[in-house]
Amino acid sequence: MLRSLYSGISGLKNHLIDLDVIGNNISNVNTIGFKKSRVTFKDVLYQTLRNAMAPTGAIGGINPMELGMGMQLGAIDTIFTQGTPQMTGNSTDLMLQGDGFFVVSNGTSYYYTRAGAFSMDSNGTFVDPATGFILQGWAASISADGTTIVDTTSLVPIRVEVGSKLPGKDTTRIDLGCNLDASASIGTSYNTWTQVYDSLGNTHDLKISVVKVDQNRWVVGWVLTYKTPAGSIGVAASGFLASLTFNSNGLLDVTNDVTGVINIPQNPITSSIFSGATLPQSITVYFAHKGDAIGGVTQFASDFTMSAKYVDGYPMGVLKSFTVDQSGLVSGVYSNGRTQPLYKLAVAVFNNPSGLIKVGNTLFAESYNSGKAQLKFAGEGGAGVVLQGYLEMSNVDLAEEFVNMIVAQRGFQANTRVITTADENLRDLVNLKR
Repeated sequence: MLRSLYSGISGLKNHLIDLDVIGNNISNVNTIGFKKSRVTFKDVLYQTLRNAMAPTGAIGGINPMELGMGMQLGAIDTIFTQGTPQMTGNSTDLMLQGDGFFVVSNGTSYYYTRAGAFSMDSNGTFVDPATGFILQGWAASISADGTTIVDTTSLVPIRVEVGSKLPGKDTTRIDLGCNLDASASIGTSYNTWTQVYDSLGNTHDLKISVVKVDQNRWVVGWVLTYKTPAGSIGVAASGFLASLTFNSNGLLDVTNDVTGVINIPQNPITSSIFSGATLPQSITVYFAHKGDAIGGVTQFASDFTMSAKYVDGYPMGVLKSFTVDQSGLVSGVYSNGRTQPLYKLAVAVFNNPSGLIKVGNTLFAESYNSGKAQLKFAGEGGAGVVLQGYLEMSNVDLAEEFVNMIVAQRGFQANTRVITTADENLRDLVNLKR
């Protein structure tokens, strides 16, 4: 009889814990990045009243007879299903679609969160507004060939300083696209203009001229010009660029790159326009790339056209804004039209995310059973992709929680009946002597 009392008490206590968990879920129904919890129960040790017996030749087997001692908590699990995305349009709001966590730091320890409602402090640093913990990633830059380089040596704070300057870069490459009229007479010349940049980002006007010298051959030259104080055009430097020979189909031989080189000397004719810039400067001009079916430069019987399809180099720019793409690449957008990679967000994945410790403020910390954080690029190695201008809302389903609350309440009420019934039986037993 006393066992029923203790069984009822265990039911009361553990159903109250279940109600506590459900209440916490409901209270965080609108908490950004919140992950709901779930309670599971287990039965407890049984008292064996009779052991099992194996069957013999004349007698069949007998099952064990065991008396249960109540129930206990089995686990309180964190459920990491995806929350509903909410579009905000705020550039510092980030969301992970898929597995993983953003990494934040207080300077001594790393923590992990799904709540991407970040803000920027006075230094341009991405911070969790509730704690001031700083969003972490890796420094990124761009190589000479235009590919993005990410330095994964160590995590660094994500800091975007609006108003910072991007130094100018000198022009080293031009890709030309043109058609030279095959019906043009020998001696015909054409010109095109483009802007190039020195090492300080200053712009200079470059004229490229082509002259037909034979039936299928053209000579290309270049002139770097400037405006004189009087407003006329002066020549800073000039030279021969290339000789182009076309086949009967009007194409260049593209078994190799077809190029020419503009060499601006150490002492150009007019050096004042390069004051402070690094000289000499070499610019490679591509007329056709190896393996192109039709090169950048052709000779067909149609009107002349010529333009610079690609010119590297750029003037100095001021950081105006930033973007974050799905791979977590944070890029600065500058006033000169350039977009430069700055950082790559770190996304932490765990072998057992349910083993993480909740430390408040929608933050998690490693535990012995979560495994070590594995830092990945977004969209790689099991990590989700990053969505800028979105937030992940709580994964709490109110309808489900209300049903769970009713079930837990009924379980609690049923266990109170066990206790009151056992109490009445004890009272009747005590009254037997009267």
